[in-house]
Amino acid sequence: MTDSVSTQSGKARMIRELSKGPKVLLGIIQHPDERLHATNRAVGDFNAPGLKEFVQNMVYTIQRLRAVGLAAPQVEWNIKLAVAIVNRRPLVMFNPEIVEHGDEEISIKESCLSCGDAEVEVKRWNDIRIEYDNISGTRCSARIIGIDAIVVQHEIDHLNGKLIVD
Repeated sequence: MTDSVSTQSGKARMIRELSKGPKVLLGIIQHPDERLHATNRAVGDFNAPGLKEFVQNMVYTIQRLRAVGLAAPQVEWNIKLAVAIVNRRPLVMFNPEIVEHGDEEISIKESCLSCGDAEVEVKRWNDIRIEYDNISGTRCSARIIGIDAIVVQHEIDHLNGKLIVD
């Protein structure tokens, strides 16, 4: 298993790859659209037509909107894919799962691209370890702490059909 958060050369290569080609600003589905609560399927074919371009467009959308994360269901793809800004870089996570967490929980006001102006106090773990597949389909593991952990948990909630306003 790879710890992609600490693998700098792999991250640099991924960022270069995600920077190629034309990009599209994706439209964000808004609550109370039921598609935000749909069951999302795991990704198994990492070479599916259009998948890499879709990831590029997700990263582009985050950058253009000055957001910190985006899940595929928010942009009409019901698959387990999320992008979160971790250590100031996009972390592309297919099929992510929280496999371990610390004891400390923190409460923080969160907002969401799909929930308009809503700001909701949410409790999250401050320290998590996740497992996910990277854009090549390699299973990876990462320990994430602080605000980055909060962002990742928020995006994983989207993949499980959960919003901050639920």
